[in-house]
Amino acid sequence: MPPLILVALLCCVSVLGQQRARVTLDFGRSLGPLEIDRFALGQGGLSPEPMWEDRAAEVRALRPRLIRLFVQEYFDLLPAPDKYNFETLDRSVDLILRAGAKPLMSLTFKPRLLFPKVDQDVVEPNDYRAWEQLVFRLVKHYQERGSGIQYWEVGNEPDIGEDGGCPYRFTPESYCRYYEYTVAAALRADPQ
Repeated sequence: MPPLILVALLCCVSVLGQQRARVTLDFGRSLGPLEIDRFALGQGGLSPEPMWEDRAAEVRALRPRLIRLFVQEYFDLLPAPDKYNFETLDRSVDLILRAGAKPLMSLTFKPRLLFPKVDQDVVEPNDYRAWEQLVFRLVKHYQERGSGIQYWEVGNEPDIGEDGGCPYRFTPESYCRYYEYTVAAALRADPQ
């Protein structure tokens, strides 16, 4: 079968499975003001420096409820076995709190000790006990500081794959295993 005919047939098949939907818009009805503070802002973990430290007043003026913080390698949370470093990350968390928001912590880091090879297909730590302890210490640290962190995201785009260490390219099985270990450690530190 010529490729053009095959493509045409595939397009037709996808249309056959569709159903019609009726959408009605009522522009005369008001649902109230747009609550822009319900939308979250985000800060990538592109460096150990708080990205918008010199813009804190402007960000605070937006009155965000949440600011998503990508917790990545740059924060160097596990510089040596059983040695935890939260000082650099604390600066970014404190900046979010000063802006009047709560941090949504996106756990997207792969400490070199637990992920020695930079590879998007290496998605599970070489030592789950050490990984659990790191996550436990991280969550416990912010719980004890009274940071009010309620949301911990386990990975970001866990199936995107890229040349590099993060993001990841999980399989459904590996993500479920990683998720279970990570969430168990977080809940041990803060059952709320």
